[in-house]
Amino acid sequence: MLRLMIFACALLGTSAAYAGPDDFRPGPVVAIYGTVADVEGAAPIAQDTTFRVVFDVAEAAEASAVNRRLESAARFLNMHARAGVPRENIHLAIVVHGPASRDLTSVSNTDEPNANA
Repeated sequence: MLRLMIFACALLGTSAAYAGPDDFRPGPVVAIYGTVADVEGAAPIAQDTTFRVVFDVAEAAEASAVNRRLESAARFLNMHARAGVPRENIHLAIVVHGPASRDLTSVSNTDEPNANA
């Protein structure tokens, strides 16, 4: 068991890339959400790659916070655009339902403003 753990740590250590909080910058598509960091040594993405991705958003955000799933969609868009994928090759669908649907309105359930509005 110990050998397996050492092997896994060695394997992860050679291929892992880390970014600190200061490495994240606004993206080229959604400037105020979905900050991204460059990853040195990342494999390039072919320019003709097309993405079709669906984000399922059912969980509501914490009070006065941006919904993390909506932020993830913005980050996905920014990350791939920054990597050189043409914007017209990135197709996102964001399916919002359940409690998260309240995050799409300008009305808040609390006294604080809705950060997602």
